[in-house]
Amino acid sequence: MRKIVLMQQKGGASKSSLCIHLAVASEQAGYKTAVIDTDPQGSASAVWGAARGDVAPPVAAVIAAELKDALDAAEADGYRVIFIDTPPHTAPAIERVVKFVDLAIVPVQPSILDVAATQNTVDLLRAAKVPTIAVLTRAPPRQDEETLETEKALKGRGSESAVFGLHGRAETAGP
Repeated sequence: MRKIVLMQQKGGASKSSLCIHLAVASEQAGYKTAVIDTDPQGSASAVWGAARGDVAPPVAAVIAAELKDALDAAEADGYRVIFIDTPPHTAPAIERVVKFVDLAIVPVQPSILDVAATQNTVDLLRAAKVPTIAVLTRAPPRQDEETLETEKALKGRGSESAVFGLHGRAETAGP
């Protein structure tokens, strides 16, 4: 079972939205998929999940301290992909979450302020040795100077991650 966490210290980076979209795409691709929402705000579970009812993929609200049990139960139920939505900060609960994941996706809006706020998240993931992908969100349909500068800044921060920018291309960042 693949366990993918969406993390970002800064709020408003489209973390929950990206989590939901990726989970739906995974389900539509034929993988039994679920979302675990560890964010107390509950955008994925209380809002989106509640509005969908029993339509797949299911969403469960889980506190970080109970994540391992939830992941074990999902695996026992035959789930192949789990997306984990997290709160917008790098609290001790987040440190628990990263112990159980295979990949982290870090949404970043194209702005130097967002890049700066991303550093703590990247540092935490690096310390936990979690493979990381930065994804530009809320980017304009045409690449502009701000998106180019954001991609360069993410790469220049020494992140050992891939940066997915516009036009679906991926570039490896870091040394």
